[in-house]
Amino acid sequence: MDHLRRFLPAFLFGFVVLVCTHAAFFIADKLGWHPDQQLGEFILGAPSMVSADWVRWTIAVVLSLCAWGAAHHFFYRRQQASDLPQSPNLADGLNVSDMRFTHQLIRSERHMEISMRVFNGTGRTVNFHSLSGQIKFSAPNSNDPSQMGILPPPTLRSDVANSVLPLKEWFLVLDQRVPSVEADKIVTLIESKIPVHMAFDGVNILITAAGIDGPERLPLWNGMSYSPEFGFGRIINASAHISLGLNARAG
Repeated sequence: MDHLRRFLPAFLFGFVVLVCTHAAFFIADKLGWHPDQQLGEFILGAPSMVSADWVRWTIAVVLSLCAWGAAHHFFYRRQQASDLPQSPNLADGLNVSDMRFTHQLIRSERHMEISMRVFNGTGRTVNFHSLSGQIKFSAPNSNDPSQMGILPPPTLRSDVANSVLPLKEWFLVLDQRVPSVEADKIVTLIESKIPVHMAFDGVNILITAAGIDGPERLPLWNGMSYSPEFGFGRIINASAHISLGLNARAG
């Protein structure tokens, strides 16, 4: 039934194109212009009624098939998009992966870019809403102020798309300004081959979509790490709540 529902509109559209093509040739003949005969003369080299009818039917059939194929593709894609299951909230259908930052320009330009790939499996078109918060960096298991800091709020790079269609990948890039003091700390860590941890718990990339009440936070990684030896990695923060109870019975 679903195939018939997609096929029938496309078939009717192709039939309409066939009828309109013949009507266009008929009107052209009445006005004294005979494009079918001219094409028959050009292709076959001998103008005749047979060649004109052959050209007319060939053009009509080719245009009808093209129109049917385009219409079938359009109706099929639209139906396919409408059949996608829609998650109740955006976080369940979005997958953030391959988070990285550029460190080559930190020393010279006091600037770096943070990139990530977001796959949209929500069944909806997802739109960028706003960006706020700050990124923290540190060396692993270190409380040394010379090995940690907080960066200014990042911004979305101007050429990044503001929305992503269902079943498509969204490449997000953040522009991050790095003050000189913090830049020197990061460069020193990298040159000393000490891993740099970037925490994103305080960064909020808000997104919206039709059918969702209010903006939601993009499910970013808790953080990422970089070391010259091992490259980039993901940091997952885990917490456990333990309750202790004491049962006593007097007797």
